[in-house]
Amino acid sequence: MNQTVAGDCIQSLEALAESEHRFRQLFEALPEAVLVHTEDRIVLVNPFCVRLLAAAGPEQLLGRDISEIIKPEYLPAIRQTILNCYSTGTSSPPTEAVLIACDGEAVDVEGVAIPISWNGAPAIEVVLRDIRKQKQAEREVHEWQKRLELAQKAGLRIGLWDWDLVANTVIWSDENYRQFGYTRDTFSGRVEDALARIHPEDRPRVENAIQKTLARNAEFAAQYRLVRPDGSICWIDARGVLVQSDSTHMIGVGVDITDLKESEQSRRESEEKYLLLLNSTAEAICGLDLEGNCTFCNSACARLLGHQVAEELLGKNMHALMHHARTDGTPYSEDECKICVAVRRGRAQIIDEVMWRADGTSFVAEYRSQPMYQGGKLIGAVVTFLDISDRKSAERALAEERKMLCVLIDNVPDYIYVKDLQCRFVLANIAVARQMGATAPEELLGKTDFDFYPKELASVFYQNEQKVITTGNALINCDEMGLDSHGVLSHVLTTQVPLRDLSGRVTGLVGIGRDITQRKNADIEMAKALEAAEAASQARR
Repeated sequence: MNQTVAGDCIQSLEALAESEHRFRQLFEALPEAVLVHTEDRIVLVNPFCVRLLAAAGPEQLLGRDISEIIKPEYLPAIRQTILNCYSTGTSSPPTEAVLIACDGEAVDVEGVAIPISWNGAPAIEVVLRDIRKQKQAEREVHEWQKRLELAQKAGLRIGLWDWDLVANTVIWSDENYRQFGYTRDTFSGRVEDALARIHPEDRPRVENAIQKTLARNAEFAAQYRLVRPDGSICWIDARGVLVQSDSTHMIGVGVDITDLKESEQSRRESEEKYLLLLNSTAEAICGLDLEGNCTFCNSACARLLGHQVAEELLGKNMHALMHHARTDGTPYSEDECKICVAVRRGRAQIIDEVMWRADGTSFVAEYRSQPMYQGGKLIGAVVTFLDISDRKSAERALAEERKMLCVLIDNVPDYIYVKDLQCRFVLANIAVARQMGATAPEELLGKTDFDFYPKELASVFYQNEQKVITTGNALINCDEMGLDSHGVLSHVLTTQVPLRDLSGRVTGLVGIGRDITQRKNADIEMAKALEAAEAASQARR
């Protein structure tokens, strides 16, 4: 071989190597999966095929039988396709199948089988296209169609539409026309005319949703108002998906949700009235779940606990927030808390206890808990409470005043007492108790003179007292006969005045009496002495 021939051979080999290199680069860069098998054994795969079948690398696929990567139900048809390719020497038409990836995932593909020669042996080159998104879209459409059929059987207002994006034409169902307020004869059905019927406030949002769907191959979803020719409003909840077939379509449904929206509006108005009422009351109101966490509360509750807005309390444990310590500051656990126990057991509870504000100050609250049920199941409690610190202070002051009053009247020698409309003792001092043979005023409370005096004498007292109560006129300085603690007759100078409430209604009487027995006896003795002196004087004359 001369140098020229040798040079030509070297150049040919270099060109062949360069050509093979370019072919391999092209093969590896193909946007479709390529798989070659001979006698059903895989001998070549490109990188796209490796990724499609989720393999770690080509070696995970090479040498495997094609039956291992094909879903069993598709295998008979694929084997028949291979036989046809070998026998006819021509490529197969596009065929759909499901492959099994290395991670076990099912992969929808569309493939073309091409008969070739591989190292002198018959082989099949398979070009595969990933159609999972298309199949998913078709399944979604199929699912929507099933739902539509069920909905239409149930009489629901659901319209079906099919928008051919290439031809820009839309097929509407009869329900769609009803939603628009048109008939097939009066409405063009064009996309532009359909968009023009959308409420101006909603139209930009719907157009934006369409653009996002087209750009991202995502699901279309929007709620909007249609303005009918007569001016009435129809609310639509629309859903759609993109489908690739011979053309690009967006298929979807439009559900008439006008009644639902009107119900929602009514519910919102009802909730607004409820919130207005809830926030207008001076009483603090909140809801607790079974864990003691706040589920709702009104403005009064937030203010009373030292918070700006009610939202600051939502989800918080109310015991830890406002009931965590006793009056003396010692910790108060939930297990000891009567309210917490009552909430968990579904019992009503009313207590007066100290509560704590956000700034650490405390107040006395009248706290009421009422169990709350839903569907017969205990879900928590409704709690109301008031700051009764002023009332408690007033009660303490009143108790002190009452104590001082009792000390004063107990040290008065006169008989002082208060009776109700049935002439039962409500209040009495020690002098009255001693006069009636009792050791303490408390023994008289709720009792009448009939419990201490003979019936004849008690009846006289009762008649005088009832006259004061029924007429509303006072009895002034009445000389009443009585019995002292030893059963000896006594004289009591009694004054009784009607006791009235703020409206002027008589509610009982107040009595003041003084024992004048000694004075009466002295008067009798004096009268006897005067009478004797007068008799003696007459005798001397």
